[in-house]
Amino acid sequence: MKLKLGTLALWFGLYFILTDTVHDLFIQHESWAEAFEWLWSGKAFALVLTTQFVFFLFSLSTYLLLHNFYPQGKNLYLALGIFGSAFAGIWLRYFIQEIALRYLFGFGNYHPDYELYPYFLDNLYFAIIYCVLGAIVYFTQYSRFAQMQKQALLYEKNQAELSFLRAQINPHFLFNSLNNIYSLVYEKSDQSLPAILKLSSLLRYALYEKSQTVPLGKEWASLQDFFELEKLRYAFEPQLKIEYSIRNEHLQIAPFILLPLVENAFKHGELKDPNHPVQIRLSEDQEQLIFSKQHCNPATGCAGRYRTGQHPKNAWKSIWKYFLSAINANFTDISHHSEN
Repeated sequence: MKLKLGTLALWFGLYFILTDTVHDLFIQHESWAEAFEWLWSGKAFALVLTTQFVFFLFSLSTYLLLHNFYPQGKNLYLALGIFGSAFAGIWLRYFIQEIALRYLFGFGNYHPDYELYPYFLDNLYFAIIYCVLGAIVYFTQYSRFAQMQKQALLYEKNQAELSFLRAQINPHFLFNSLNNIYSLVYEKSDQSLPAILKLSSLLRYALYEKSQTVPLGKEWASLQDFFELEKLRYAFEPQLKIEYSIRNEHLQIAPFILLPLVENAFKHGELKDPNHPVQIRLSEDQEQLIFSKQHCNPATGCAGRYRTGQHPKNAWKSIWKYFLSAINANFTDISHHSEN
């Protein structure tokens, strides 16, 4: 945390004026004329200046000791330092006002017969007050700094994880797509060139799309490329029912939020049953973006919710990182509905 001694001096000055100076002017004197006459005397100037100096040292030493030892958890050094600085400040004030000023100018702040023990207790009271003032200023600044640092670290962490998730492509999908394209090229199929183009487009979108948000239409286009490349894996026509009902394709969304959900449907769905096709639907309702999917599997039945072992954690991590990064989007919710 950066030291802000100017702030400390400002709050100290305000407190000192409102307590000690005002007290000396208007409480210890019977009239305003007497108070201002005392204020402009050399004695008052010397006493106020030296008192303010010592009291500020109480606040400053506490502030600096907290800055050096509190973040590291060195509480013993901190306590000894505050006690030692308060003790030293009390004797410094005694030396300046009761020895030096009395020797040089013939006056001090206390009566010449004032004993050391009550003098120490009286100044210990002031030391505690101004040490507490220094601590209040420090902890006010430190709490703000800690909160800002926490938010900055959280933002950087979320951005790093979101960037990783956004650039992450299932290697099995990539290898399978390359193998399928190789087979198409080997067989001189007319589908080989479009397949290469779709894979190139999907890779370009995954590797070079650095924006935090993209238009929904662009995200859906990448999903369409994924659909077509996935179909190459099968010797049969996969049974899919895809619905896209978006009026405003400029809605902003974090890249690759929906892809893990779609991958999950292909991975666990039964793609051969025309009576129960894998259903993927993307629609909008006012400001709500709705993504739903249903897939059936002979072993597990039809599902529209993720179960343990099938949960695409990357998708929901990406969604939460997206919102935690405070990215402004044009939709307020992502709903995952089950359909039976």
